[in-house]
Amino acid sequence: MASKWIRRFSGFRQLVLILACLQFVSHSLGAYHRVESMEIATSVMGSDAEELAYEIGKRKILNRNDMLSSGEFSLQSTHLFSRETFKENSWFPECSVCEELLPPPESVWTNAGHQNDHRPSQPKLRAAPDGEECCKVNGAEADCRYCDLRTVPSRLSPEITRLLLGHNAITDKSLSRGVFKRYSQLKLLSLSSNLITSLADGIFEGLPSLRCLCLQFNNIRMDDTLNSSLAFQPLAESLVYLRLNGFNKNTTDINMMYPSYALSFLSKLKYLFIDGIPFTRFQNPQRKLHKLTHLGMAGFRYGYCNLRGLQREAFELDTLTHLDISDCNLRGIYVDKSAFENLQSLQSLKISNNFHLGIQKAGEMMYGLRNNRHLTTLTMQRINPSQNLLSGTLDGDHDGCIFKNLKRLKSLGLALNDIFRLNPKSFKSLTNLQYLNISQNRLHQINFSIAHMKNLKILDLQKNQIQSLSRQTRLEIDKISEGREPPLMNLSYNPISCDCENLEFLEWLSGTALADFDFRGAPYYCGMEQQANGYRDVIVLLRRRCIKQEELFAVVTSASIVAVLAFAALFAYRFRWTLRYWYHAARLKFQPVVSPEDFDFDVFVSYSDKDDFVEEELIPRLQDEYNFRVMMHGLCFPAGAHITDSVHTAVTTSRKTLVVITKNMLRSHWCNYELMMARREEIRRGKQVLVFLFLEDLTYSEMTSNTAAYVQESTYITYPPEPRYRSAFWRKLADDLRADVTFS
Repeated sequence: MASKWIRRFSGFRQLVLILACLQFVSHSLGAYHRVESMEIATSVMGSDAEELAYEIGKRKILNRNDMLSSGEFSLQSTHLFSRETFKENSWFPECSVCEELLPPPESVWTNAGHQNDHRPSQPKLRAAPDGEECCKVNGAEADCRYCDLRTVPSRLSPEITRLLLGHNAITDKSLSRGVFKRYSQLKLLSLSSNLITSLADGIFEGLPSLRCLCLQFNNIRMDDTLNSSLAFQPLAESLVYLRLNGFNKNTTDINMMYPSYALSFLSKLKYLFIDGIPFTRFQNPQRKLHKLTHLGMAGFRYGYCNLRGLQREAFELDTLTHLDISDCNLRGIYVDKSAFENLQSLQSLKISNNFHLGIQKAGEMMYGLRNNRHLTTLTMQRINPSQNLLSGTLDGDHDGCIFKNLKRLKSLGLALNDIFRLNPKSFKSLTNLQYLNISQNRLHQINFSIAHMKNLKILDLQKNQIQSLSRQTRLEIDKISEGREPPLMNLSYNPISCDCENLEFLEWLSGTALADFDFRGAPYYCGMEQQANGYRDVIVLLRRRCIKQEELFAVVTSASIVAVLAFAALFAYRFRWTLRYWYHAARLKFQPVVSPEDFDFDVFVSYSDKDDFVEEELIPRLQDEYNFRVMMHGLCFPAGAHITDSVHTAVTTSRKTLVVITKNMLRSHWCNYELMMARREEIRRGKQVLVFLFLEDLTYSEMTSNTAAYVQESTYITYPPEPRYRSAFWRKLADDLRADVTFS
């Protein structure tokens, strides 16, 4: 029970650390903007029954291509990338005939639970004529594979340059000194999958032109006997390509070693394939392997590799440009962060299918390459031992930090990671990306941008939960397709929605993105129902069904818009004065209060144009007798300006507002509007602004409720009908207009 909780806690810790580790990989390698290819995938494994999970994981790898390439379109969509991958994996085409693989295991486990050895100790010979008669000679090549040979043929033409002796029963006894002298023109010799256990000195004498030597899948022990052998000495000036992999099943033998001395004669060697030995440094005595650029140690079907760990400066090969240590059972606890310190010329690194390595340790391993300026390809699939933690990391990458330094990245594989959501900015820095594989995840939508991926060739989205692509995504695909072939897009095995709302996408998918694709037999679906002819029949059906709905929708939408506009117009007209008031009231709120000495006018007179008294007597007396600077709404408002703006200006630039109350004034909308604005200004200043002058006898019932309330709270004066009281009236009015009353 305790171990169960420990495993859970360990998984949680990795969830916290994975982002930092991926960022470390990106910073360590991508800071120089060189990495061009990266594949990241995690495996579902726990700490119990690790060996069982390891073997099952290997079997999944064998089936992976079948899963990814199901359906005609899957094959088509991966064709371009397959060509690029072949170029990377086939290091030396001249010797490609030697690139053999062990057959996949027929059964990994027995019923008793013990592991079966799926690699035969002896070659399986097929039925064929015995002896040299079995050999097929085609020009300068003699193909003697699967001929049940026990010895080297002695009657073939001495002019042949390629001799294939693989998958026979040749033993040490028949490989004496100079056994190949007859074939002095040989450039390629394959002895793979025979019964050879050792290499005698002088075995390759007389082969001055040999460039490719293939000895894989024999029973030669990598021990002191092989290391001290002089077998390779005659090939010092010619051999370029050597395969020594598939020798040692018992990789835990403490007597095993890399044949550094035996290899040191091969000063021209560039390509070497050899089994990986636990915890042992690959030495280069006196740096005699100064031409070696490609080192393949990959296990599983390529050979035997059980590195388990890597010591500090594990490879003394400063000329190495390509290193493949996939399927090598690397364990993070045994890996030194400076293991790659000597590999500053490295261009390609493969560490895939090391299930016990861990994403954190992979990040730390990149420390040794911090000064590398050449690495362009990094492949690290299935290296995490706990669970699929990548999805949450990518979703939380709000600033696109994980891949921000990998601007030269061309290939990114994120298949089989249980990704259900990606951050819109996850890939924002990948401007040179050509191949993006997010297949076999749980994505429901594509919310990340691809508009910047001008070189995108393949977008693999198969086997997700995608129902449609947004209009924005489609526009971006169309944009990057301008002036060139559109990127191949794989949406097979997705539950595409086939309804009226998705008709536009279906038309785009069939008519644009996949116009040249034959849907017959392709795994494209409506929901979960496969469409034998793609979506063409569905589109025809939907066009008939959806056209009536579209017309009805257009009518309803138009009527709704007209109704809303009519209601808005009616509302605006009905409450036009209120709306004007609140607009200018809001302006007053943010306008600073003017100091008394800065006012443009002493008084603003609000009145009805029908009351002649104001212009004939009131204004002249205020100006001539009492020297007031008067603002009048009729005579002083500027031409061309809206009257509401003029009222606002008059109220805010005048120290007082004098409202002349008459029946005409009470019936005027503009006068009432001026009154409300003056009242708002009074509240804003915190001082008395309004002064009321009654020219007529009016009761409160004849006034509006607002006007009556304003009058009760403000200073007001009544114009006397008898002339004898008018002198005192004018003095009182002038005093009221000059008074500076602050509200308590």
